[in-house]
Amino acid sequence: MVFGLANGDGARLVARRGAFPYDGVEDLRRRAELPTAALERLAEADALRGLGIDRRQALWAVAGTADTLLPLFAAADARRNLPLPEAEEPAMLLPAMPEGREVVEDYHTMGLSLRRHPVAFLREELRGQRMVSCAELAQVRDGRRVVVAGIVLVRQKPGSAKGVMFLTIEDETG
Repeated sequence: MVFGLANGDGARLVARRGAFPYDGVEDLRRRAELPTAALERLAEADALRGLGIDRRQALWAVAGTADTLLPLFAAADARRNLPLPEAEEPAMLLPAMPEGREVVEDYHTMGLSLRRHPVAFLREELRGQRMVSCAELAQVRDGRRVVVAGIVLVRQKPGSAKGVMFLTIEDETG
């Protein structure tokens, strides 16, 4: 579901994993023969968390890779029948991305997030503006005017509705 990841790259990633999990970005790049662009898409989508690194750490690690091996390292790999990293970098401690930013990046790279709903980050401010949640609508008296905020899922403007538009929205409550 990662936007911009070619089906072939995704299939190769799974097929080449076999019974042995990847032990890092370099191992993933070499065994799955993924181009840097594919690794970037995976890192941006936080798909490398299974390697024990978060989105920022993964992007940092991918930035240190290249699509082609330097000839000296390619020859050494062939001689040993074992790939070795081209460079050993000291570990970098990057600040964690705030949860709200993680959600934004999830939507940007996959169109969804399994973290908190985006509206949840705004709920306190929305309450201050007297907006009700979708769950609270069930308790609202008929005919009362309310203001809600959420993500629009569906818009419908039937020809027979005399210019009325129907919206289906969701927030963190439903």
